[in-house]
Amino acid sequence: MITFVTHYIELTPLALKKIGVARGSYVRQKMFMPKNPEKILDTLYRSIKKFHPKSDLILLTDATTKIAIDPSIKVIRIPMETECTDYESLKAKIYYLKHFPPKTHIIFLEWDMLLQDNLSHIFESNQDVYLTVRNLYPMPFNDGFIAVRGSQASFAHTRIFFDFLLKHYNNFTTKKYWYWYGLQLILKKIFLPVFLNTRPKKISDLTMEYKGVKIGFLDGKIYNYNSPLRLMGKFCEGKKAVHF
Repeated sequence: MITFVTHYIELTPLALKKIGVARGSYVRQKMFMPKNPEKILDTLYRSIKKFHPKSDLILLTDATTKIAIDPSIKVIRIPMETECTDYESLKAKIYYLKHFPPKTHIIFLEWDMLLQDNLSHIFESNQDVYLTVRNLYPMPFNDGFIAVRGSQASFAHTRIFFDFLLKHYNNFTTKKYWYWYGLQLILKKIFLPVFLNTRPKKISDLTMEYKGVKIGFLDGKIYNYNSPLRLMGKFCEGKKAVHF
């Protein structure tokens, strides 16, 4: 069994402006802002239930976000200290692992995703955390899909690892990356040199221990596929998790 956890907050005009500045450092296109987040979340949840009918669904949000979703989905409201979306999303994951650890595996998914297959098989290898890597630069490590093995030891190791990542935000010369791209840049700085040095034939062939955490890697082209918006809600053949 897997518990699927999603983080969603309603963005303020200031947060949107700051996100636009951070995104503008790497991409030119304007960020797509859906007018119906409930429908996108519902699509994600229905796709999860299709392949994991006994799964638990958790929505992490702040104290003020108003969103109408299926009452069977557990909503956990977490106080936010800042409007920094990327930073607060990682903090929410840490808070969940500390205060609400389930008795199952966990997959953290961004809210604009779609499952296309059962994902239980990824936990067959004995790693604490699973990250996705994709041949998409300048951001090869996307944090929209992070899996954690369902054991108290793995949860404890992952909390320490996430706390370590959180401290890296203080190394940015500007706070714009606290709003967007921050965690992706941190993961890239830590892990990209390993991939460039080892050049594994398959991404899944590479595992490593970092800060006491056993980390496995999944092919982002399959488990975190970056889909064009025109394919929203469409089946993408050969992909297990699609990210819009």
